[in-house]
Amino acid sequence: MVVVRRIPGELEHLKLKGWWNKLYDINLTGYISRRKIEYETENVPFLLFILLGKAEIGIDTPPGTNYRDNWFTVDYFTDKALSCIQQCGNVAGDPRGILVLRHDKDTYYHYRSLMDARKSTQDFIIQKYANGMWSIVASEAVDLVGESQYTITFSIAGSTIKAWRQTGRDLSESPTLSATDTSIASGRMGGRNEVFFAEVLPAQTRLKPALYIIETDLTGSGSEDDPFRPKLAESIVNNKNEYAITYGLFDFSSDKHNTMIVVITDGVSDNAILKQLEIAKRKFKAVSSYQDAIDLYNTLKRDYEFIAGKDNFAYQVIGDDRLELLAIADFYFGNIVEKLNPDMLKNVPDFEVRRLLDRYESRLEKIESLNGERDKHLNKLKEVKKIGW
Repeated sequence: MVVVRRIPGELEHLKLKGWWNKLYDINLTGYISRRKIEYETENVPFLLFILLGKAEIGIDTPPGTNYRDNWFTVDYFTDKALSCIQQCGNVAGDPRGILVLRHDKDTYYHYRSLMDARKSTQDFIIQKYANGMWSIVASEAVDLVGESQYTITFSIAGSTIKAWRQTGRDLSESPTLSATDTSIASGRMGGRNEVFFAEVLPAQTRLKPALYIIETDLTGSGSEDDPFRPKLAESIVNNKNEYAITYGLFDFSSDKHNTMIVVITDGVSDNAILKQLEIAKRKFKAVSSYQDAIDLYNTLKRDYEFIAGKDNFAYQVIGDDRLELLAIADFYFGNIVEKLNPDMLKNVPDFEVRRLLDRYESRLEKIESLNGERDKHLNKLKEVKKIGW
């Protein structure tokens, strides 16, 4: 049993009183079984995990590296979002606004979103830490003001990673950043001290469609200060890159490829995008139909050992919400049934997995056929349930 006592000042400030009573219809001074509370992991404040002893302090990278202390959930999760107000580090300061998803306690693999005003017009990024190496998997063409506050929302569903940077919070807008990555299937969620005031949400759905898809060389050493990233055109004027673009990588693996597939969604100017197209090894115009996206995926797959499937690619370049459901079904089916990572769910609470799979199955049932793809992917989710985890 867990005793939960009301702390008037803190709870009134965080507006938890009404939220708590609505969820459980209980008196805050009463007793609540731990089992009942553990089932609420969405649309709740991160602080709840701390109050229940379901979060702890840990380091984000191995001892001996430039590690940072963070708060992490004890349990692992797959598809989740975190949202909170965060402050951007100043020009001379350290990076801030860090939110972490799918952090593995043993390997330290994880994804993180962060703001850093020291960067030149690429101040909001999504990074990956895996195999002892850092990579930038998505970056926004923006010049942030140091010590300014933004609402950051960081979300992962299946193999799709998304992040919003806003002065307010409107999750009906398309995310600022998006990428596809298959390196990390589950893990803890958390962040630095600002995460105390974060809200834990279901994974968000919208996506910004591609303007162009290009292939570039990679640059960087893989260190935190010099992460792997696409080699792009630069023109630094007054500490700003006039050729900065907003991009996300598609299923990049530093140990398999020396080039990257870059999905461009915006730029500081039309000229910036044109400059990137000029130096690209290969370039492809945006596609708008599902079949065109599949054809382009098959073209790229001749040269790349993608783990992410055709539906992942179609979703990232088109942005149709229905395609995300296909991509998510592929994610669970590939890892569990095809055994790409059969242990991905072993540390995720059973109730969490069942709730997610039921939700995705229900959503898939409500969309149109998509030339038989809906039913095919419904069967994939049912097969995952049948095999178990």
